[in-house]
Amino acid sequence: MKHNTFLWFFTVFSLFVSLIFARPWWKDAVFYEIFVRSFYDSNGDGIGDLQGIIQKLDYLTNLGVNAIWLMPIHPSPSYHGYDVLDYTSVNPQYGTMEDFEKLLEEAHKRGVRVIIDLVLNHTSSSHPWFIKSSKKDPTYDEFYIWRKDITESGWGRPWGGGSKWDVWIRNSSREEYYYAAFWSGMPDLNHRNQKVKEEVYKFTKFWLDKGVDGFRLDAIRYLIETGPGKGQADTEETISWFEEYNQFVKSVNPNAVLVGEVWTDNRTVSRYYSTNGIMDLCFDFDRSGAFLSSDKNNIVRAYLTQKRYTAPADFYAPFLANHDVFRAMNQLGNNEKLARLAAVCLLTATGTPFLYYGEEIGISQIENGDDKYKRTPLPWTTDKKRNYGFTTGRPWFQMYVANKKVNVESQIKDKNSLLSLYRKLIHIRKNFPEFRSENLEIIPNNNPNLLVYKRTEGENTSWVLINFSGDKEDIDVPQLENKQLQNLITDRKITIKKGVKISGLDFLILKEI
Repeated sequence: MKHNTFLWFFTVFSLFVSLIFARPWWKDAVFYEIFVRSFYDSNGDGIGDLQGIIQKLDYLTNLGVNAIWLMPIHPSPSYHGYDVLDYTSVNPQYGTMEDFEKLLEEAHKRGVRVIIDLVLNHTSSSHPWFIKSSKKDPTYDEFYIWRKDITESGWGRPWGGGSKWDVWIRNSSREEYYYAAFWSGMPDLNHRNQKVKEEVYKFTKFWLDKGVDGFRLDAIRYLIETGPGKGQADTEETISWFEEYNQFVKSVNPNAVLVGEVWTDNRTVSRYYSTNGIMDLCFDFDRSGAFLSSDKNNIVRAYLTQKRYTAPADFYAPFLANHDVFRAMNQLGNNEKLARLAAVCLLTATGTPFLYYGEEIGISQIENGDDKYKRTPLPWTTDKKRNYGFTTGRPWFQMYVANKKVNVESQIKDKNSLLSLYRKLIHIRKNFPEFRSENLEIIPNNNPNLLVYKRTEGENTSWVLINFSGDKEDIDVPQLENKQLQNLITDRKITIKKGVKISGLDFLILKEI
């Protein structure tokens, strides 16, 4: 009996220790951001849907992706979904709750995690909560931020610009003004209200119980305001609120990830890190700009600046572009060679990388200020007459394909395509632990065009050398001389006697063996 008791205690203790010290799954993830409406249409109505994602899961796993982020899937009056009508339903244009549950099941079968967008800062102005609040329903009276008089409340947008009165909107039903940081159709929730908090916790638990693996949290900087200007973003109350929210999420599912959108510099982003838990990851906007600048000095500066702050390197999640900015290919001047270098920067970087759908095939866009152009349907085939394989119906928005090679079908067949490079880089990241570690050392050199850094984890060491010049460049890296190396792109073994030659707008990834 004593032996059995000891064995039981030892087993439970071992499980407890493994849970406490286990490496979080997201540190080994490569995320893929999906705008459901534009990914793949399974039923011919011109709108991408959840069944479409299910049908393309094998494409994602073959690419090497092991986590997906779905932009808002909730009912909404807008095409984008960031003004939510119902936090516990699925947008009927995308399918049913059964479709979503099937997506979770099929993704998890393949080892793919699924996180969804949660928009906590605001709702739609058509949300039942807001309608009831505008009528002073006692339950919902203080769900939003109301003012009878705004003569002293001319705050302006949190990010500047426009009129100082833009955020206060007159409501004729209540005959008061409500606060809406983004626009009149998105009234801000009053997160000082305990009833609001209870509702947020309720729908958060709803999705965790469904089996989602976490959340991408939209616009979290603006959750709780204390006044105009600096008081509209990154307040201590906001950060404290999310620290409690993190604790709640982990109490429901300790393995759930929280990814924060804090669209600003990393000095501020780092405030959302705590050893007690606030966000697990935050997007790294500094490195996004640096990677797309194709400038060695900008990239070095981004890495060195990041080290000044308290958050660890793998807290900052690198990406190239997302649904709010021009496509990466546009920012790179539609230069495929630069797109290849940007992919190397992203997928050999510290932190958990995020890809925006279509980035892997070099999608570009018409440079129009309307955000729809940043979120156009994904071309799957070469068949222009059949909407490039996206839908058998009429696409919800016009498709833009820069050339006949910008589609999945063509690039899967081409071992030298951008898609093939992405697949190779993701394979390297997944198979060599140094590329998933926090350790990245910039190696100084006097050539303004050559970026060299070393990635290490235990006894594993690899080197990344990138030439941002259009000309062939020579570089001496004494640490590499006379070492046995493997080119991880070509799989060839080489030994460097003296100096390395790198072609213009090219790179090397070398592993010490």
